[in-house]
Formats: sequence, structure tokens, C-alpha cells
Amino acid sequence: MKLPQTILIHAGKKVDREMVEAFGMAEGLLSKGAILGEVIMTDVVQYETRDRWRKDIDEHMNRPDQYLKGLYGFVFSGHTLYTHPIPFKGKLNFFEISSPIELEI
Repeated sequence: MKLPQTILIHAGKKVDREMVEAFGMAEGLLSKGAILGEVIMTDVVQYETRDRWRKDIDEHMNRPDQYLKGLYGFVFSGHTLYTHPIPFKGKLNFFEISSPIELEI
């Protein structure tokens, strides 16, 4: 993957209730199954040690006990939240969008 690169942010249809509770999110306000906006990915960090993971703990939304060797952290800048979420069936992980989408910003 060539960086920097614009990445669309997609909310899946399934909500991770454990993370919603851990971070005090209001589940009823979360959009599901839609593209919510975009960011610029500027870097990728691979966490090979728990100490490195903990050093960046304030930079990512994950609980300290969720560390696994080989996790990745993605560094973003320049976020844009769309006025209206765009319904879109996603996939797990990063995925390509094969057809153009009219984005309403």
C-alpha cells in the first residue's frame, strides 16, 4: 500500500458491544452498514512487543489487554465526516470499492 493514501471509513453492521461499553459509546447513535467519512492514512506501525503497544496506548482505541504480537496501528490525519452516512455493504479488513460511489459531503 502506497502512503499517504485516502481511506474511506466504513461502519460494519455488527456492533462490538464490548468495545462500545469499554469506551462509553452510545450504541443507539452509531451508524451501521455505511461509509461515514474519509481520512488520510500516513503511516502503519507494527507492534512486536507489549511495551511498544503500551507506549502508544493513548493513540489507539483498544484496551491494554487486547495486545497480540504482530498487531498493526494505522496513523491517520485530515479526517472528513460526511453529512449523511452512505449505506454500503462492507467486507472485513481493508477492501477495494469496485464501482464509483457518489459521496455526499
